[in-house]
Amino acid sequence: MTRLKKVIAGLLVLILLINAAVIIVAFLLRPKHRIHKLTVDNSILTDLERIGVQTGVLNVDDLVPVNEPLDSAFSQKVFISTIGLSGIEILMSLLVLLILLKAKEGWRLIWMILLAICIVLSIVTTVLFVTQSVKQRRLEDPIDKNLNNSEFFIKLKSNMSASLTKNYTSDSTDTDNNVSDSWNLRFFIGRNCCAVNPINSTTNDFDTTPWCTTSGDCQMTNSQIPKTCCASYNAKNPSETNSRCYEYVESGFYKMGCFNVVKRELQFHKDDYIQRQKEQQKNQNKYFKDVTIYWKILSYIKGASCLCSISCFILSVILFKKCQNKDTKTEMKTMK
Repeated sequence: MTRLKKVIAGLLVLILLINAAVIIVAFLLRPKHRIHKLTVDNSILTDLERIGVQTGVLNVDDLVPVNEPLDSAFSQKVFISTIGLSGIEILMSLLVLLILLKAKEGWRLIWMILLAICIVLSIVTTVLFVTQSVKQRRLEDPIDKNLNNSEFFIKLKSNMSASLTKNYTSDSTDTDNNVSDSWNLRFFIGRNCCAVNPINSTTNDFDTTPWCTTSGDCQMTNSQIPKTCCASYNAKNPSETNSRCYEYVESGFYKMGCFNVVKRELQFHKDDYIQRQKEQQKNQNKYFKDVTIYWKILSYIKGASCLCSISCFILSVILFKKCQNKDTKTEMKTMK
């Protein structure tokens, strides 16, 4: 074997090894992200859902949106293409090596075609890697999109008012009406508030509820506000509640409306939402950085394979020209 053939054979072996390295590195260094769940105190969201204010309208993602899902950061299609194209290139370079070792002179055209295919595959794969390595993958800082949005709170207040007007039927906490019970337990008793708007007199939000218009202590003019809005309310003995509170609305009642309490609670948790979101985004951005580095490493390795394939092709052209010149001289000698 001539020195030139040895160089070509060495390059082919190098191409084999580099592509094998691409497959190994692709599997071993493949970035794996951990799911970082955004866990926040969402009891207020749950309680709003209990009274019919859907959390699809008000949820954590609305308050602090995530700009890019993790699932889209790592391209599975490119990863599979990496393995497939590198595997094909290994087979192609192995065939060229076998042809070289067998010294089949008549297979020169096949040899060149296979090498050309190797070059195309290397270029395509390298471009895929480079495209992935320069792709922007970063989450923006958390945005307080809704908590300072007046329209958001107008809609929230409207939904709460609609829920109270439609569903509040009793100031008891153990009825068949889960929404009504939730108003009593989760808001009036649980958050020391009353109605949706602040209570200032006997004329209030309850005037349009079934509790006042259809049946209940209010409809029978025995109450102006629910007993559950009174500080003296005792669930075991509701009758012991101070009547000056619920009959005359003079004292001992929760003056703050539940909308203001909900708004204050959401704003209180706002910083916690954003801080936890920042922590989540920090972890996600680290994953994005790992993905970018991963594709860069593969780009460098695959780039070396591409250079080897091109060098091998050029040397093969030189070798074939030498072989052609040698064949021509042999023919001329035979003719003489």
